[in-house]
Amino acid sequence: MAKIIGGRVNLAISRETTRGQASSPAVTQMYWLPWTSQGFSDREEKYVSKEALGVIDDSADQYTTEKWGDGNIEGEIRDKSFGLLLYAALGTCNSGANGAGYNHTFTVSQTNQHTSLSIFFDDPNGDLVYELAMLENLEITIETGKLAMFTAGFVARPAQTTSITAGINSVPTKATLATENKFVATNASIRIAPDRNNFGPAPEIAVQNCRITFIKNLRRKHVLGSAQPDDIINQSIAVEGSFTLPYESKMYRDLNLDNTYKALEIKMENRSADLGGGLNPVIRIQLPRVGFYNWTPEYPKGELAEQTVNFRAFRDVTNNEDLIYNIVLTNAVASY
Repeated sequence: MAKIIGGRVNLAISRETTRGQASSPAVTQMYWLPWTSQGFSDREEKYVSKEALGVIDDSADQYTTEKWGDGNIEGEIRDKSFGLLLYAALGTCNSGANGAGYNHTFTVSQTNQHTSLSIFFDDPNGDLVYELAMLENLEITIETGKLAMFTAGFVARPAQTTSITAGINSVPTKATLATENKFVATNASIRIAPDRNNFGPAPEIAVQNCRITFIKNLRRKHVLGSAQPDDIINQSIAVEGSFTLPYESKMYRDLNLDNTYKALEIKMENRSADLGGGLNPVIRIQLPRVGFYNWTPEYPKGELAEQTVNFRAFRDVTNNEDLIYNIVLTNAVASY
């Protein structure tokens, strides 16, 4: 064992074809996930014995009753590996050819056992794998002057030891990191329309930043006979977010006070990457019905007045559409 810096720990994810069972590290659908910050680790719950022992010492022993792994992973959004995070967030993926590339359409699976991943840690002090990794939340942030970023929170079964040798038996090497495309804020846009069918003519909103968060409300299900979770269940799903822009009118104040619903689209595109025939990598998120709340103006003396608009997605009961209509990812990957 040796002292190391954190940047030497590499992280990879893969989709589990059998729920709760990691594929061998020798899989073609493994993606290295470069991180900017991560705090994923093993956790445990201990029970301290309460017995009276005839002395003033409060206890003589403790017992481990629950074990699991959890934590957040932060990074820059990449057009290939991010597909697995979207799959884990929504639960359903349909892929099809689009010219020289492919479209992957992610929709909400109305079930409570969404797609599970395995998380691999290539660590100089010993490789680990976390099985049954379920997405707790996924936050996307887009801010001027920066790349589009993600924060993904996972809950999983506790770690097991494994062995990862990049470049052997189809495990992708670190060189594959260069083959992914990223998304710069200069190629991102937000549109608000009366309904989902009118995003095309709707103008782009000149915002400075945007945040959207998908919340899965996970529950670890423990049973007798084992300390690790028998299953990890996604419960209700929620979507909320916000954006900031100059205060130029009372439109968003009125949308908030009047409780007006709108459709909202967030789009990220890499216009400098050509997948072939002029096709660019794209991520497009469509919410058919959003409501606004906590409209907040800021009037700094001597500075530009701004406003922060908060929104929450709702199911469109009239049109029988989920709170997320879909998320479409365009890239060069044939399937997930």
